[in-house]
Amino acid sequence: MTVVYEPPPPPPPPPPAETASAIWLEPVAGSGATFAANRGRTIPVKVRLFVEGHERTSGQASLRVVWCGSTTGVDLPLSWGGGRWNVSLDTGVYPGSCYTVEAWVDAVKAGSFTLELRGDVAAKTTARRTGLPTLATAPTTKSKPTKSR
Repeated sequence: MTVVYEPPPPPPPPPPAETASAIWLEPVAGSGATFAANRGRTIPVKVRLFVEGHERTSGQASLRVVWCGSTTGVDLPLSWGGGRWNVSLDTGVYPGSCYTVEAWVDAVKAGSFTLELRGDVAAKTTARRTGLPTLATAPTTKSKPTKSR
């Protein structure tokens, strides 16, 4: 009797990765573009998201703001309304000047743009957001003179 070894069949190939894309609407407009804004501005980010060529109007969508050169970022949930995904991006809370802003849908990156922030945040704006005291001085209270009798 002769025994012949037959190796098991190779595993099936992995399923193709989903592809996603984004169409950025005004004021950002243009995937891969650079959008410059004054620091402290709230940017109304509006985007249409597609997976495998089909527009997504539900599911989990988020905006990830990543400091240029970094791999971690802050995730902001996108909400569906007005025929697009929306979020208000408050630039006053970001200390750097260069960020990559990425749109994600169901854990697939759909597109990105570069955000360049210029200028300083007004002291009042910074204080309100961080809880730090402002540079402006508060009015001082003066004690009233006592009346002599």
